[in-house]
Amino acid sequence: CFVVMSSVDKFAESKKSKTKQLLREAEGLFAKAALRIEQKDLAGAKFRETQQLLEQAHQKYELALRITPIPSIQMQLLDCLIQSGTILLNQAEELLSIAQKKVDKFSKSNRANAGKYLLQAIEKYESALEMMEKMKDTAAEDNEEYFLTDEETALLDEHHFSTLLELGRAQSVRGVSLLTEADVSQDSKASKTALSDALFLFKQSYNHFSDCVTQDPQNHAALRHWGSALCKEAFTLKLLNQVSPDPMKLVTEGGDKLVLAYRISPETEANRKSLARFFFDQGTYVLQQFGKKTEDRKKLAEADLLLQNALRFSHPRPSRQLLLAYSGLAAKASNYISTPALNEHVKLVAEEHSQLADWVKSKTYLNSLDKLRKFSYLTKKGKVVSSWKRRFFALTGKNLHYYSKAGGKCLGAIPVRDIQSVTEDFSNKDLCFAVDTTNRKYLIQADDEHQLFEWMDELQAAIGNLPSPMPTL
Repeated sequence: CFVVMSSVDKFAESKKSKTKQLLREAEGLFAKAALRIEQKDLAGAKFRETQQLLEQAHQKYELALRITPIPSIQMQLLDCLIQSGTILLNQAEELLSIAQKKVDKFSKSNRANAGKYLLQAIEKYESALEMMEKMKDTAAEDNEEYFLTDEETALLDEHHFSTLLELGRAQSVRGVSLLTEADVSQDSKASKTALSDALFLFKQSYNHFSDCVTQDPQNHAALRHWGSALCKEAFTLKLLNQVSPDPMKLVTEGGDKLVLAYRISPETEANRKSLARFFFDQGTYVLQQFGKKTEDRKKLAEADLLLQNALRFSHPRPSRQLLLAYSGLAAKASNYISTPALNEHVKLVAEEHSQLADWVKSKTYLNSLDKLRKFSYLTKKGKVVSSWKRRFFALTGKNLHYYSKAGGKCLGAIPVRDIQSVTEDFSNKDLCFAVDTTNRKYLIQADDEHQLFEWMDELQAAIGNLPSPMPTL
């Protein structure tokens, strides 16, 4: 009996010693990798070396866990998996960014490597989530040999949330890279397969983001990613000519999520950029539809409003793509003007949009962008001669300017501090609002009800020195 007990003790001691040795080696490898990641020293070959360090640490943690299956080692292995997934995802995003900005002979290989890294990242995150579920299940069984402390439980919940978010992000980025592959592919069958795979990934990703929002309804990052994934799914459905689920409903739902994320954290640059991108995409989509029905002048106004919102959220500088979209608006408007069958009023509206697009591309606009709150054509009643004339209005933080046309002569400026009230006034014409100042009452007519309320809300916000109201989607 003594011999047996002695052998058991020696075996236990050997296991303990082997576990300690493996943990020391794993922790050393992980520490080296973590230092490089912290210092952002991952260029070229150093990325592969860091990846190898994490893989070696992973193997040693797994061996230690087989010998001694305890939660503390599992937590270390989780950290290793999550860190591996994160550097793979970041490297893939960097390669895709380079491929998008610079089209050269390396673009194809960059996209291919990015795709490989994204699949690896997804695998790492999925393994981490599976491991966390097993840990929770084991702890729930009231196993005396397996116990999670309160601190470990809280850390596990934190890891679960962040890993769900990163998994969804990796799937979404992979979906976008597949859209690019489908776009550049010469093989229609391969292109359709890439689109179908992208659609599947977008659906998976927004399910993960939805789970994150269920856990934390105020998490603006999860809301932003969820909204973007819904819009990407809608875009992919259109490319595949699928009508179920309804792409427009998905776009509206996605836009609502992006607006909510911005409302929760307006100072977060990513929230603002995502909202700007949403309005840009919707504006350019409306522009594409415009022209198929040349009699529908509302498409011009709709595109203008969407692109104005994109400009607003692109502060302090709009992208070149956005300015080019306004050029597209001008081109569409020019074609619209030259259509003989259209009446004079419709041609006038089209001409105004063309002038507006030219003004947006001008230095005058770019220099004043940081001060602008809203701009558009409206109809104003004159002071001396009581006639109604079209004027271009531009509201800044300090003044409501009105011009002969966009880019034309400034005919007057109403100081915001002098505005006492902004109210509806249909006594002269429909769709009018009155701007009462200390010196005068200005009567202004909007083109439609939507424009009327947008201008009234914006002016009232400016009077109170409040941020611009959120646009209606």
